[in-house]
This record gives sequence, C-alpha cells and structure tokens, in this order.
Amino acid sequence: MATAKSLGSALIGGAVLVPILLHSAGFGWLGPYAFTVLLVGAVVVAADETIKRRLGEK
Repeated sequence: MATAKSLGSALIGGAVLVPILLHSAGFGWLGPYAFTVLLVGAVVVAADETIKRRLGEK
C-alpha cells in the first residue's frame, strides 16, 4: 500500500498536471475543479497522518 507521503506527493503532482492536460484536451473549464479536488485530497491525507501520529497509531 502507498505511504501517505507518496500519496500526498502524487495528489499534489496531479493537481499541477491534470488541469494542464484538461486544458489541452479542450476541457479547460474543468481545470480549477480538478485542481481544487486534488489539493483538498492532499490536505486530507496530510491531516489524517498528523492525527494518526498524534494519537500514537504508528
């Protein structure tokens, strides 16, 4: 299973790359939505890891 760090990095990378790909495919209006969803996903993963670490589950 992917670690939280690699998952967060993939989500942030996707937040940069996916809007560019959508724009080049003619769906540029979806770019801001994709960016927001992927960035929120990265924040959720980071918050989940922080909570687990503070509760001592690692």
